[in-house]
Amino acid sequence: MVVTLAGITCGCVSFDNYKITEKPFVDKTSVELYIGEGAGDRSQIQLVSSPSGKQYKWNSLDPTVATVSQTGLITALSEGFAVITIASANDQTNVDVWVRKWVPLEDFLILGKDRIIASRSDRFQIIAVPEPLNASEVDIQWSSSNPQAIQVFENGWVVCNDLGGAFITAKADEIEKKVEVQAILGNVLMDRSKWSVPGYATNIVSGIGWSSQDVPANLVAHMFDDNLATFWHASWGAGGSINTDYPHWFIVDLGEEVIITHVSMTKRRGFNNMQRGFELFTSTEANAVNLSDPDTWEWESQGEFNFNPGTSAQDLNDFEQKYPLAEFPSARYVKVYMGTKFKGANNYAQTADFKVYIGIY
Repeated sequence: MVVTLAGITCGCVSFDNYKITEKPFVDKTSVELYIGEGAGDRSQIQLVSSPSGKQYKWNSLDPTVATVSQTGLITALSEGFAVITIASANDQTNVDVWVRKWVPLEDFLILGKDRIIASRSDRFQIIAVPEPLNASEVDIQWSSSNPQAIQVFENGWVVCNDLGGAFITAKADEIEKKVEVQAILGNVLMDRSKWSVPGYATNIVSGIGWSSQDVPANLVAHMFDDNLATFWHASWGAGGSINTDYPHWFIVDLGEEVIITHVSMTKRRGFNNMQRGFELFTSTEANAVNLSDPDTWEWESQGEFNFNPGTSAQDLNDFEQKYPLAEFPSARYVKVYMGTKFKGANNYAQTADFKVYIGIY
């Protein structure tokens, strides 16, 4: 059997010779160096080439910015950009070099609050801003005093794994800032059995903890007795008592320091002539030094709130009016202040019930 192969011609095909080069390899392809006071050893870097044992020629294309020794030690001289070449006999590798002036970190700020109230499973970021903004190589290390409950990761990301509290610490050089984080179960009604009013007595019209009360019928203590049929009424001149006018106010000692998430107020049944709002103040135990003089305490305003007194004297829509507090303050003392701007249809404040809701962890 004869097989004929067509299309094949005899002869030689010419190919270029394959050139093998010895390309140097370097442990970095780009570096950033610094000059100026405080730069320290950041003005130099030692590069490592491979394969080891080979002879390479090192060269800087801009020696006014950075120089390089024949062992691969780069030294920064002035701000700018330079290319370092590492050459074998027939190939080379380039390394980019940026040289900048060293700007020391003077401080850093934590944006937002130094106390954060969150819920279990919440995730959020604590932002740290360097001062100055162009500070060189800002390396902030983050840590948590209770990582089992409150965990923190690099760049300030926080995860609330469980109920509890922790101090998140941000540290750079010798500068250190702390943020308190508490993961709480909120909106729990506080037990009022330990509540009191500073200096309170049922037979006194006014005292250090309340502006006035209608003795003996409608007392401040009636706001905490779980009975909406009873109420506090400011003194209004009945039976020879003092005829009062706005402002009206009262202070509650909660008996312990708590995290307040909400407060609530319920109006007197069937009446619509009471106050139309109030401002809420809180104070910690530490800020209430002189217990006999609440005016000297450090009170922090938690905001102003509107109160719906109803639409008519026969209005029976006597519902609990609940107010969330944006800051979730830690406090032992609460002051409800009804200034003239919240005056109702007459001169007197009236309230059937006052409650506090707290966060637990």
